[in-house]
Order: sequence, then C-alpha cells, then structure tokens
Amino acid sequence: MSDPVTGVEPEGISASAIGAVAAVSIVAIIVLVVAGWVISQERFKSIDFEVTEISGYPVKQETETSGRALLMGYERLDDESNIYRIPIDRAMELIVEESGR
Repeated sequence: MSDPVTGVEPEGISASAIGAVAAVSIVAIIVLVVAGWVISQERFKSIDFEVTEISGYPVKQETETSGRALLMGYERLDDESNIYRIPIDRAMELIVEESGR
C-alpha cells in the first residue's frame, strides 16, 4: 500500500534495524583500524630491530643496553651513605607499599 500523499511504497525497514546495522559496522571498522594499528606497530618494532642488527647502530645498541642495565639491575652506588640502585619495578612496588601505610 502506497502513501496517499507521496505515492511512495513503504520499504518495511525499521529505523532500529538501520541503527543496529550502522552500529555494528562502526564497531567492525574500529576493530579493524585498531587491529591494523597494533599489527603495524609490531611490524615496525621488528623492522627497527632488524635494521639495527644489520646496520649495527652501535650507539643505539649501547644506549639501550646501558639503559636496560640501569633500570633492571642492582648496584651499590655509595659505600658511605648506603645508597643502592634497584630495578624500577621493585622501586615502584616499594613506593606503592609505603603509600598504603
């Protein structure tokens, strides 16, 4: 049955069905974009690692190695005042424990 005013036949599709299809499409696009971004970041990291290994960038390798050692190692810094370097993860745990008291 057509609308007497416009003469257009109704299609029988509800607005909620169109909204649901649009919402699902938007969510699917967001998921694809995020997945693509994560995959590209991982690929970039692997390419960066390969280029560093091939070309040798010694300064970058030395900087990363020394930085890792500083962040992850234990060391006595000062014998007189008993100052120590501890891994950053452990330091954060101690700060959280102290702040909870």
